[in-house]
Amino acid sequence: MAGEGVDLPASVMQHPFVVHVMVIDMGKNFLCMALGLYGALLTSHLPTKKAVALLLACQSSWAMFIAWGFASPKAEDATKPYLQIMMSPLLIGVCGIPILLLVSAALTASEPTKSKKK
Repeated sequence: MAGEGVDLPASVMQHPFVVHVMVIDMGKNFLCMALGLYGALLTSHLPTKKAVALLLACQSSWAMFIAWGFASPKAEDATKPYLQIMMSPLLIGVCGIPILLLVSAALTASEPTKSKKK
């Protein structure tokens, strides 16, 4: 929540609203994890797997957009081009690569072919 160079007093971190937001974020993370596990391990229906992958890619895209906003709280960063900030290795590693993998998997997935036995 607090970006580099941003000091928040302990009283702010203990505020009921901040704690509430952190609990909601933790719940969202558990829901995304459970959704991913369901799509990967528990269902064999291909359209469901594709939908799960695209939903998780959308969530990661939103997280990347929000992280960009929190990663550049300084006034001098506001003048940088959007792509320069988005090309941060951390954002690419945590959000960008999973987005690419999820979308490419959803677009290229196909039903397994059944082998013909003679």
